[in-house]
Amino acid sequence: MKRLAHLILFVLLILVYTPDAHAQPPDARFFTQVSGVVLDQDNRPVPNAAIIRLNSFKETETSLDGTFTIEARAGDVLRFAALFKKTTDQVVSTAADLNIVLDTDADLLDEVVLRKRKDEELRNTAFGKKRRSRLGYDAQLATRYISPADIDLTTVLQKIPEVATVGNGVNFSFGLRKNRSINSAPLLVVVDGVPVTQSYVNVINPVDIESITLLKSLAATVRYGSQGAGGVILIETKMAANLHNDRNSYTGQLEEQDRDFIDNVQLAESYFSKTTPYYLRTLNQARSFQEAKEIYETLYKEPRNNTLYFMMDCSDYFRNWDAKYSYDILSEVYFQATSNPKILKSLAYQLETNGLPKHAKYVYEKLIELKPDHAQSYRDLALIYAQTGELKLAKSLYVQMINNSIPAVDFTELRSTLVTEFRHFLLKNKRNLKLKGIPNDYLAANTLPKTRLVLEWTDPLSEFEIQFVGPEKNHFAWNHTVFDNSDFIENEIKDGFAMREFEIDKAPNGEWLVNIKNRKGDNSSGRSYVRYTFYKNYGFPSEEKKSVLVPLDKIDEKIILDSFFN
Repeated sequence: MKRLAHLILFVLLILVYTPDAHAQPPDARFFTQVSGVVLDQDNRPVPNAAIIRLNSFKETETSLDGTFTIEARAGDVLRFAALFKKTTDQVVSTAADLNIVLDTDADLLDEVVLRKRKDEELRNTAFGKKRRSRLGYDAQLATRYISPADIDLTTVLQKIPEVATVGNGVNFSFGLRKNRSINSAPLLVVVDGVPVTQSYVNVINPVDIESITLLKSLAATVRYGSQGAGGVILIETKMAANLHNDRNSYTGQLEEQDRDFIDNVQLAESYFSKTTPYYLRTLNQARSFQEAKEIYETLYKEPRNNTLYFMMDCSDYFRNWDAKYSYDILSEVYFQATSNPKILKSLAYQLETNGLPKHAKYVYEKLIELKPDHAQSYRDLALIYAQTGELKLAKSLYVQMINNSIPAVDFTELRSTLVTEFRHFLLKNKRNLKLKGIPNDYLAANTLPKTRLVLEWTDPLSEFEIQFVGPEKNHFAWNHTVFDNSDFIENEIKDGFAMREFEIDKAPNGEWLVNIKNRKGDNSSGRSYVRYTFYKNYGFPSEEKKSVLVPLDKIDEKIILDSFFN
């Protein structure tokens, strides 16, 4: 904590900005602390509800008892948003406390519950996913035997009561426990629909498994003939499950959507160049740095421009004129949003984009101070420590996260990502680290995906869709929406993360496109960012990396984020 305090003090010293260029907004002296409580229709507290003061950098969230405090003044508008609730705006009056009731979005909740019920009824079978009620035989879901401590699939199979195992490592074999002679009737292993040898289970990482289903009866195994006589164990990886779910989320209009994609979708650069905001058009008229500064100072005083997008856009604009002045504007963002984790995360992403990892590090450390129970805060800090050469700190954080040993923080949802990134970190820095106690499988390059995509976003209530368009123009989608992915969003709010990784090594070879579409949910903050990072030859000396920071709430149609060859 002492080190952290020194670092926070240092950031206050290093983020120096130009006073005359960033005058305080008018009437700042009239701000006061506005308190209140957010309740649902049954008078129960609503935790983790977001409270945003519109046209400002101020934001907070409710505690477990629904209470909140935010700086505001009479006439300001506060926006209240929460998962499964209807967003509402409230004008601040002279009243000391606010009592806000958020109505349940009944239509959305009914749709989500219905979708969950449908999903829960599905079971993997030899002929694909089928409703459990229509199977007529037992398809036992064995995924519950997977735990974060499992280092290989052999360990998992040994925990399934119906499975008898013999040996270990390369000599490991298994069959149904009722078949005492497992050599005569072994279990058939099917991974993502493809029959494989039993030894194949040694190369499957348990964290990559979506589901394990055990098929025991003749009716369940008839598709595989004599191969399935001893039973079938169906293993579905997370990648295959994502692609399966995404295919089934589309209607019969899929082919028509593909043709629309070819004709109409714009590149991100082209789209944003055609939707330039008025303040950038005004700045583009400047003929000198001094003239641009004067224009900016005038624009800054307009209340409508007291937004994150305005500040970030203007900082980017001034990079062509003067790097220090550009940085001064980002410094102002820090000072205005020093208690707002979502905006600070956007700022950290921008500082990294600008090639300032040491400055970004101080913002990430501030984020841990603000949100010590958020899992991703520690992961982001480990990554930036690796960039700034603080390898011991990065290694220590990774070990604690993977072991889930940081008090009051749950890293379960991020474990697969953490293991991948820790392996990458060790391979890149093994000559400069003490590796005693690190398992050998963490040091093998062949355990890393060759092609890796990472999505991160600043607001868990943002709603968007990511599409992956393959060489044959077939496409798959992942939706970050309450309707399509409510469980995921609930978990990210609870555990404090906002990211997803995709590994596409086994995808068809050829050119792939990555699209993004803003689904514009009612809870949109109007200042969200999505960061897309692409890695090729991940973990190898020839590794390539590119990153794009996208202002999500500026997007009104589907656009192309990236293209790459797999």
